[in-house]
Amino acid sequence: MKKIKQNGNAILKAGLGYTIGNYMIKGLTFFSIPIFARLLSPDNYGIYNTYIAYESILCMCVGFTLNTCQKNARYKYGKDYGEFVSSCMVLLLVSAGTWLLLIKMFERPLTAYTGFDYWIHNLLILHCLGSAILSIFNVYLSITYSYKSYLLAAGFNAVFNIGLSILLIKTVFSRHPAEGRIVGTVIPVLFLAVFICLYFWKEKRPPADRTTNFRYWRFALAYSVPLIPHGISQVLLNQFDRIMINSICGAAQAGIYSFAYNIYSIVGVTTASLENVWSPWFFEKAQIGEIGSIQKHATQYAVMVALFVSSIMLVSPELIVILGTSSYTGAEYCVIPILVGGFFAFLYTIPVQVQYFYGKTKLIALGTVVAAMINIVLNSIFIPMYGYVAAAYTTAVTYGMNFAFHAFISSRIGNVHYFKWSGLFLSGGLCVTVAAIAVTLVSYIEFRLGVLAVLLFCAFSYWKSVSRKADIQV
Repeated sequence: MKKIKQNGNAILKAGLGYTIGNYMIKGLTFFSIPIFARLLSPDNYGIYNTYIAYESILCMCVGFTLNTCQKNARYKYGKDYGEFVSSCMVLLLVSAGTWLLLIKMFERPLTAYTGFDYWIHNLLILHCLGSAILSIFNVYLSITYSYKSYLLAAGFNAVFNIGLSILLIKTVFSRHPAEGRIVGTVIPVLFLAVFICLYFWKEKRPPADRTTNFRYWRFALAYSVPLIPHGISQVLLNQFDRIMINSICGAAQAGIYSFAYNIYSIVGVTTASLENVWSPWFFEKAQIGEIGSIQKHATQYAVMVALFVSSIMLVSPELIVILGTSSYTGAEYCVIPILVGGFFAFLYTIPVQVQYFYGKTKLIALGTVVAAMINIVLNSIFIPMYGYVAAAYTTAVTYGMNFAFHAFISSRIGNVHYFKWSGLFLSGGLCVTVAAIAVTLVSYIEFRLGVLAVLLFCAFSYWKSVSRKADIQV
């Protein structure tokens, strides 16, 4: 009992550490939003975010989504897990080298298609390599609940990214500020990636023999490669709308839409922090068969995040005004549906853990690929008709469909009911209802604040109820 309590305290401490620390780090990034909104015109803002969209998509191909196999590899290889991670780093270097050769071979058509110079394409591949290495490192740290090391790396990246970007925009890239922002983003990631590789290779060198390396690579690729379409589809759901807006409506409106997404970062940093704890916790509980604990905490988890996201929706128009300039007028009309989509993106991470646990990676990819295809079709229809705001609504719809699909698949795996589906779907219904109210009252701050007061009271009451039940059980 004492060991269980200590483990629970470690998980709670890690969860709080991830969340509070990430808020401090994201606070730096959030504080920088008004700065970059003034240093970058909507056109340059759009160019930078289009580059980030390309990086997010290509990272899946360069990195093979190797971060997804790490939790399973830890259980499979035990004491040799460190050697497995080092071997994965070597595989990533081989992949990046191959992609750099491909970029060189197709230099002209790529430049014509993306509008970026050749050196930006090379930087893009190196950025993808660094991001892939960081993703593996972050999973490694989350498995061991090493939140302090995670926050140290993330904090360094955030501070270096912001400071270097501002310096480059004001000096070397004063005539091309979007490029300055890109270079300022890439250099800190590469610096950390080099440090991480050296750290792992010092702790546990990659296997000297090719047979062991290939054995590790076969497992990693067999698990992770089927998830590449899933990863790309997730990015398409999150990023491709900006590429389409840039193509159909222009860089300025892509910049406004991207700016609205910054409000979602408040939600994103919270759910990402909690996911770092929820995922390994689910694996531990599923491994020992504590289904009742999973059911109870999954519902509480979903409801509390729904209340949090709903609260942000009700004040999001004011956040747009505070953080932006008059150049970004109009972002308030798409931020609320963006937040709805963000909530369903979070909600999907609850049932999909079942598929990860049982290694059903092809099913994960199937649902997300279908959702991404639907999103592209809907965007191609509605963006030309209604402008960039339509992309926020189509993305919210497809994220909702993605959650529903993965919920259905997860309910059919393992002959075990890991979740109480009514609680998860009701939390989604709450979020959609509050969004409808917020959109209707977007010009009436007094009424929205009244709804917010009611919502906060409900959140407090629910929290007290959960705490009381926990005390009774103890």
